[in-house]
Amino acid sequence: MTIPRLELRSALIATQLLKAIAHDLQVSPSSCWAWSDALVALSWIRSLETVGNALVDNYVNHIQELYQPHSWRYVPSEVNPVDIATRGAEPDQLQRTSWFNGPVWLSGPSSDWPADKDCRTGTDRSTVQPTAICAVSISAPDVSLLDRFSSLTTLLRVIVRIKRWPKLLNSNTSASPLFSTPITAPEFKDAFDACVRLSQSSSLQEEIATATHGRRLPMSSQLRGLAAFVDSNGILRIGGRLQYSDLPYEQKHPPILRRTDPLARLIVHWAHQRALHGGFR
Repeated sequence: MTIPRLELRSALIATQLLKAIAHDLQVSPSSCWAWSDALVALSWIRSLETVGNALVDNYVNHIQELYQPHSWRYVPSEVNPVDIATRGAEPDQLQRTSWFNGPVWLSGPSSDWPADKDCRTGTDRSTVQPTAICAVSISAPDVSLLDRFSSLTTLLRVIVRIKRWPKLLNSNTSASPLFSTPITAPEFKDAFDACVRLSQSSSLQEEIATATHGRRLPMSSQLRGLAAFVDSNGILRIGGRLQYSDLPYEQKHPPILRRTDPLARLIVHWAHQRALHGGFR
């Protein structure tokens, strides 16, 4: 913590004491004054604008809530009684100073008080031109969702309902359509594509980036012979001469998955059940 901030903290404590003493003595707060020789702290207290530092702004708000900013005045260090203790003094020396009674001019008319000083010149280098820094953490997509299901159909139904939720919030209707409305074929297809993108983004990042920019996959890639490409939905698919066949698009260009992907396991299990656990026919 910098010295100006420590001085501001001291000003807050002084304000709290002044408020309590004025209450006990039944003195009007408007007739009380607070003094400080800390120019930076005074500039903060008198300012109506935020400094940009959370700690400083918090202290200033507390001080201004207890006392008006104009109740704070500047006192030179050479006539500040508090400054005596900071330099160290013997008890008999304190008796001969203004430690107990304050400076002589304090009990006189305000015209004898030290001239107030423009505190706008006081600055704390630690608060000049504050710079906001935003740190962004980029992590790999979380594919643990795919590991939590043992059925492809159940996974797709959950994804559909998740994708329905924002539309439900915007429609101001009850939540019953979220579960009662039958799931359509396009919704199943959209949910399946979302699962494929999630799975590929974890295991095929480099291949997707290369294919997206129209470059050939490196010789070391296992997918080099598949003429892989990224379609309009951001899915990495198999290319090749099958594109000239009359097969459906999904059969000509199936999505590419690693054999270790959880989604690949769910697809194989779903196809096996659909074929009634039969073998090749």
